Amino acid sequence: MMSARLFKWSLAIAALGLCLYIYIAPADSSLASRESERIASEVSPAPAHPLAKKNAGIGSPARVPSAVAQGTLEEFERESSGRWDFQKSSGGFITRLSGGAFALGAGNPLPRLHAFLERYGPALFGFEPGSYVPDVTREADSTQLVIKQNLFGLSVENSQVKFFLDGYGNLIYAVVDVYTGKNPPSPSPVISAEQAAASARAGLLHFLQGAAIAHGADDYPPSHFLRHGELVYRLSAPNSISLVYLYEFPLTGARDDDVRIMVDAKNGGVVMLKSLARR
Repeated sequence: MMSARLFKWSLAIAALGLCLYIYIAPADSSLASRESERIASEVSPAPAHPLAKKNAGIGSPARVPSAVAQGTLEEFERESSGRWDFQKSSGGFITRLSGGAFALGAGNPLPRLHAFLERYGPALFGFEPGSYVPDVTREADSTQLVIKQNLFGLSVENSQVKFFLDGYGNLIYAVVDVYTGKNPPSPSPVISAEQAAASARAGLLHFLQGAAIAHGADDYPPSHFLRHGELVYRLSAPNSISLVYLYEFPLTGARDDDVRIMVDAKNGGVVMLKSLARR
């Protein structure tokens, strides 16, 4: 008798467990799925912004132990002729280089420049070489190579790396203005492209009115700014950059000028507006 009761209770408990599994398991599975989606969204890169133009240039800030950087500098000096004068940033990276000579070799300087930056870029100048196509200016007895920096594929405005070579292919002078900070801001803007365009337009109309520059009410519609806008970083110091919308286009009318406007991508404020003589 007792055995029969125990058997019935066992069946009832088993049935209850099966019911709970049927109703609870799908909920647990759904929660797990949602958690997986949340984690994936946190680690996946943000989608490309429509005004983010992928640009080639030198890459991200380098992380080099000070002892390695010092050893690399000593090696650079040993392989150079003459005596170098250095100017350095607060982070210890070279920003100006003059007085000595480092042989890159005659002929096409680009392969040798790439090898030089692979070896010395991180430790001496604070950046990874990345992929770049420098602007090359050749004169009778010298060559100038200019490279811009980019982060996350976006140009860093006001950045520049200039190398000057003599007629024998020796590096004799360098100017390095790049971002070397540890925490660059996200490449995802807070304000939309439409909001930034409206802010840039209001700033331009105010500027034109104050400068007594003739313009029509329809000369600069919002669509004009959307066509000419680009999402970039703005370098203000070696350890300070901000994400901005950049606009540059000719002013209408008889003036032979271009206008250049930057709008903060975080708060929508106009951080720079000036006219430039057209090249």
